Amino acid sequence: MITIKDGSDAAGNEQGQVTITEGDLTPQGSEHGYPVSGTTTIAIEAGADRLDPTKVTIDPKQLTSLITELESELTTGNNEAISFHYDSATGELIGLTANGEQVVTVSLSAVQAANGHDVAVNVTITQEKPLNHTDNGNQGLVDSVNDKITIDVPIQVQDTDGDWLQKPANVDITIKDGANPEFGTDTGTTINESSQQGQIIHGEVPLDVGSDAIHQIDFNAEQPSLSTITSNGEATTFTVAGNVLTVVDSHDKPVMVVTIATDGSYTVEVTGSIDQNAADIANISLGVTATDNDGDTASGQVVITIKDGSDAAGNEQGQVTITEGDLTPQGSEHGYPVSGTTTIAIEAGTDRLDPTKVTIDPKQLTSLITELESELTTGNNEAISFHYDSATGELI
Repeated sequence: MITIKDGSDAAGNEQGQVTITEGDLTPQGSEHGYPVSGTTTIAIEAGADRLDPTKVTIDPKQLTSLITELESELTTGNNEAISFHYDSATGELIGLTANGEQVVTVSLSAVQAANGHDVAVNVTITQEKPLNHTDNGNQGLVDSVNDKITIDVPIQVQDTDGDWLQKPANVDITIKDGANPEFGTDTGTTINESSQQGQIIHGEVPLDVGSDAIHQIDFNAEQPSLSTITSNGEATTFTVAGNVLTVVDSHDKPVMVVTIATDGSYTVEVTGSIDQNAADIANISLGVTATDNDGDTASGQVVITIKDGSDAAGNEQGQVTITEGDLTPQGSEHGYPVSGTTTIAIEAGTDRLDPTKVTIDPKQLTSLITELESELTTGNNEAISFHYDSATGELI
């Protein structure tokens, strides 16, 4: 009788790796969108018996643990749960959302090596949608650290005797977080505080969202460009409630409300007076921060120019008449001094008229004084000199 013992099983423990970078949700130029994929090939050396390429699979002893970790640690960019199942017939480990959308697939295939004994195993990772990179640690078969998700895929294969590798081969799949969100330059929104007051004006800060959807865009708590903004000559204040910024006057009445959406578009409503500089404009740059579903951030600026509204028309008319006094008043006669007063109401334009800034027209003051001094003398033919005190508003 002849007894033939089985030879040594294949040792296994071969290592491989494949790395992909998440796609861009709004690819531009040379940027890549979804899906993204990567492939690696590892050569597994046979033992005494030929390895069977039709018997390549994810290690059955670790498959349940791998799926459990994938489902507990991976979510989509929209925080949706992902369920995984392995199809041994096709060699595909597939992750789906609750509504059946495919998120990520790991595929195994193999061919016999040229020597007729070994096998070459192809491992392909395909990502269809963004994944959250949560940086939740590096323990087990699935980990997320430093914006990288790593999946250790243990691979087994049987030889023609049905024996498994002594140790599973392993492929490390790394999924790098893709591009962070990035703002472009706002070309600016110009508003006339008079003709467009109360209107909703639209603008946009260009935004490349990168590999993950934008979770929120908020106005920054600090807004240096608002520190010098006044309304009707008085200081303003502002409040930020996430994506809404409100500027109020000294009476807590809103004068401007800006709202920004997660795509970078924004609206501006000017509801009150905002003072301008000498060029009749107010330049306002509002800082915003975008945060994607991975927690990555980008800074941008909303640029608003507010043009001065209509000035007060003026040309109001008034008059006052007095009659000279009597040098020696008797009875009901009036002596000196005599006086008279009139009041004219001057209507404001867009901005409040400042009562502390009422004055004789500076452009005509010199002419007025010249005429007064050349045409008026006292009753004793004495010359009269005039001067104007702008502090008191008196022409004396």
